[in-house]
Amino acid sequence: METTQNVPAYKVVSNYNPSTVYVDPDIQRPLGNWDKDTDLRYSALRAYNRNRMTSPIVLADAEECLRFVRKTQPDDTKSINYFENVLAKDNDKGRAYRYIVLDGQHRLLDVLYKFFNNDWQYTGKLLDADGKLVDIDNQYFNQMPIRVKDSLNDCFIPIRVFDDLDEAELPILFIDHQKGVPLNEQQKRRAEPTPLTPWIRLLGEQNVDATSLLRGCATATCENEELIAKLLITTVRSWGEAGSSIGNKVGDSSLNKLYYSGIESLSIFAPGSPYVKSEFRRFEDIFDKFAYTLTRLDRQCLTRFRNKRGNISKRLGTSPTWCLWWAMELIVDEGYSINDVTLTYESIIDLLASMKNKSIVRYAKDVEISELAGSASPIKGDYFFHQIVSINGGGSAPLRIKARNSFVKALKRNAKFNQGCSIVPIPTAEQLTLQLASTEATVMQEHTL
Repeated sequence: METTQNVPAYKVVSNYNPSTVYVDPDIQRPLGNWDKDTDLRYSALRAYNRNRMTSPIVLADAEECLRFVRKTQPDDTKSINYFENVLAKDNDKGRAYRYIVLDGQHRLLDVLYKFFNNDWQYTGKLLDADGKLVDIDNQYFNQMPIRVKDSLNDCFIPIRVFDDLDEAELPILFIDHQKGVPLNEQQKRRAEPTPLTPWIRLLGEQNVDATSLLRGCATATCENEELIAKLLITTVRSWGEAGSSIGNKVGDSSLNKLYYSGIESLSIFAPGSPYVKSEFRRFEDIFDKFAYTLTRLDRQCLTRFRNKRGNISKRLGTSPTWCLWWAMELIVDEGYSINDVTLTYESIIDLLASMKNKSIVRYAKDVEISELAGSASPIKGDYFFHQIVSINGGGSAPLRIKARNSFVKALKRNAKFNQGCSIVPIPTAEQLTLQLASTEATVMQEHTL
């Protein structure tokens, strides 16, 4: 059951705010989508002021939904646990949440709540309580004429509240109700109730300093999470039975399968989950090296990514990003230790440029030879320069694998890379046993003395 009513703005801000409304980070887009264009806020406020906003803010009443599920679906432990967890969370005032926002997060919190709390300034025309248009020039709410404030306080906000939803219905309603800035494909797939979403989201949040240095990895649009998902698909060597259809491509179809295959799993590594714990731990180790290298580079040489004001002005492109990832994969799998981050990075970038240039020259020569001989033209996919620029496409798995194998093989032989890194001997099980026995004997001897 749902109820829709028009609520005066001052009551909306009082009753539905960050202290009472929970924003599920696994469903909602990260804040920032409306920061790109301030007129989004202006137009929303104008629409409310003139009673022209037809799209309601959509909420789920967590307390009532929990009561509904317990009564009608007592075996739905996933939904019961979800709503109990929401109601048990502490908000910024130490109290429990009551509602979950499903649509209108930015209108409710970025526009209404922040505006009435004087967090942003408005410029444009607004109707006052007498129906007159008033010019407002870059003013906070508390600076506006009293009759304009009266009009804004009393303008009606459509609020729609559901009290009979289970946990699985929340992302469906979220996707169906989206207005304004449409969801991109990554934002749609991450909203599904799969344990992969929080795992990737947290990895992105913990490494935002590193991913912000990569081209096309904006956090607000979840592009950073999409890159992590692509890297995951290409790095994991085996999936659980439920993930047998995931494959190793990086297009939308494969990414959807990556997320959707885990919907039935209660937790990310539960029995029957498509996600294999050992493979994900290996991925985390590689990602740690990857992020560490980027952040160390950023600190050691500020001009590499930043301008004189300290703002990021030059981000790492797609091809260098993948080559850096393959290098970190090699370092983790074969036990390398990074001695010099800068030297290691430069060896990767220099080798990438060298391999691209050499393959371009070789392709040109092969084209010339084929034309002279009257034979078939060479296939671009057999050359590194073409393989490396095709790795982000949905059907490019064979080209990506060829590029990776060629690059890693050359990297192992690269003198500069081997100066920046060194192999750390990994002891065998027998050596570990001998070391342990020797340590125990030393301890016993000291104890006896």
